[in-house]
Amino acid sequence: MSDVVVEPVLRVTDTALSKILELKAAEDDPDAVGLRVGVTGVHNGEFTYELSFEPLAEAADDDLVYPQGVLEVIVPAASADDLDGATLDLPATAGQGGLVIRNPNRPDPMAGVWGLGHPPVVDPHIPLGRGRVLVGWVAFAVFVLTFAPVPFSFH
Repeated sequence: MSDVVVEPVLRVTDTALSKILELKAAEDDPDAVGLRVGVTGVHNGEFTYELSFEPLAEAADDDLVYPQGVLEVIVPAASADDLDGATLDLPATAGQGGLVIRNPNRPDPMAGVWGLGHPPVVDPHIPLGRGRVLVGWVAFAVFVLTFAPVPFSFH
């Protein structure tokens, strides 16, 4: 089973909770599912999210599972830091449908520039094979051999 969390990562407001419970009641086995909320990426400098009902028995071992009223919330471990302190609510504009996540955390807009946007490796304990190490050394050698401290100029 997954980790049980006392302090919620994502808070659900009472108004959002009642709407979610309405939707949950339409599920085949509403007592066996929880609301899974995860960060799926970044678009235009904001996080993108996925919300779905998932059987509690299928929660991963490292997922955070905690109650919000009578609703069990499931947060994937990879999304916990990005969702910490966020609130799931209804939109402030009357008549607007859906749910809103008010998140104080923001993705780094320069992550791609700084090189921080690399996806996690599948298994960090498996060393690189000889072929990949060789490609790395060849790329480094090409850089060293072609480096020009003075830019080319054409007259």
